[in-house]
Amino acid sequence: ELIPASRENIERALRFVDDVEDSGGTNINDALLQALEMIEPGERPNYILFLTDGLPTVGISGTAEILRNISKANELKTRIIVFGVGYDVNTELLDRISSDNRGTSVYVAEDENLEVAVSNYYEKISSPVLSDLKIDFKGIEVRDTYPRVMPDLFKGSQLVLIGKYTSKGKVTVALSGKVGKEAKEFILRDQELVKTEPYNFLPRLWAARRIGYLIEEIRLQGANKELIDEVKKLGLRYGIVTPYTSFLVTEKERRSLD
Repeated sequence: ELIPASRENIERALRFVDDVEDSGGTNINDALLQALEMIEPGERPNYILFLTDGLPTVGISGTAEILRNISKANELKTRIIVFGVGYDVNTELLDRISSDNRGTSVYVAEDENLEVAVSNYYEKISSPVLSDLKIDFKGIEVRDTYPRVMPDLFKGSQLVLIGKYTSKGKVTVALSGKVGKEAKEFILRDQELVKTEPYNFLPRLWAARRIGYLIEEIRLQGANKELIDEVKKLGLRYGIVTPYTSFLVTEKERRSLD
């Protein structure tokens, strides 16, 4: 049950945490499911700050099952902000938990000040600009956009959305979301498409995002020939090293690089 953050309740919470004994196990699945059960509907987004310093070792520990359970339980689209502390954390799982739930991942080394990191991030999310973002392209066909789920936009931050389009002509871009409780829509009409020559880094950037997404799917679903073949194809085409591709630099090529 959520309670007001009064001085008395804060002191009770601190005493409770001080009395908690570390049993050496980490139950990520149940911790997040219990936190999600406490969330109540409201007009503004809800946030969970999840701090962990270990791998899932107690209860359900499979990445795919944990992600499915969180997705099923998160009916209110609560944002999950993940803080991974130290080096013994499953970054793949934590990154997926945050990205699937409109959050972000923050990693703190063991010798860093966790309190400062959390305070800095709290200051950032205390000034939301636009939440529940959706973007629509009219006039062209767009596919394979990343990130797959767009996070909220906060003051002083930026959001980069990258994808591919296959048709020609002008495009109207509609960005919608919420400013506080109010729904907003921003429309850019009849925008000219710019060729990628002046921005020749974009195709490789898109390929890197696509490869990252495919590798995540392979890890979740298991070996899949179609996905692996696409990773290989993209890696070779765009010169990106992947778990399924490697590159040999000849002496002649090395001299030319030098």
